[in-house]
Amino acid sequence: MSQFAGWRSEFRKTVFGRCLALALTGLFHALLLAALLWQWRVQSALPPLPPITVVPLKAVEATPVEPPKPRVQPSPASPSTAPETRRSRTIQTPLPAPLLTLRPPQDLSPPVLTIVPQPLPVPSEEPAPPPSARSRKGEVSFEGLLLARIEEMRRYPASALSRRQQGVVQLLFRMNRKGEVLSARVTGGSGFAVLDSAALQMLRSAEPLPKIPPERPDEIEVAVPIEFSLNQQERLARAN
Repeated sequence: MSQFAGWRSEFRKTVFGRCLALALTGLFHALLLAALLWQWRVQSALPPLPPITVVPLKAVEATPVEPPKPRVQPSPASPSTAPETRRSRTIQTPLPAPLLTLRPPQDLSPPVLTIVPQPLPVPSEEPAPPPSARSRKGEVSFEGLLLARIEEMRRYPASALSRRQQGVVQLLFRMNRKGEVLSARVTGGSGFAVLDSAALQMLRSAEPLPKIPPERPDEIEVAVPIEFSLNQQERLARAN
């Protein structure tokens, strides 16, 4: 009886093991089938790929490459042919003549009028010539009128007189046709700032200057020296 019971339990174990193996095998095949079905649906949902066009290519013929030529060393030239080769190397082709000719730059600045002052007349006891005698000498030039107008405004600084300071101030100024001074500067100082300032003040006080004649430009530059001399100042003081 005990042997039958043992055999029965063994049989049950064998049947159970086989059923479990069959169940696992069936489950594996079901999962594999489901995976194949899902992959087939995904591929069917994708758009079809465009057709591939195959274009036949023609073979390109390769250009033959020439082998490099060996360098030939020049043979020593004979004395008769050497000068000719040298002459041929030094010959240059003439350049074409230029089509444009550049003109020298033109100076557009106004002309500079340089005035040379005349020494002041020494007072004498002789009477001045009558107006008729002056008219016979001719009209006074434009430069003379300019210098006379500036000299009318001469004022010797008192501080320069007390310190015995004297010198020549070189002025350069630009004026228009109306006699207005447009700009003025000291190009050569006397060595004393008081005298340089006095020369500029003389020019400003002399405005308006004599008008520019019609035959001259509308604007001119005038270079005039202003001399501050102690001897001349003393002579003028004695004359007055």
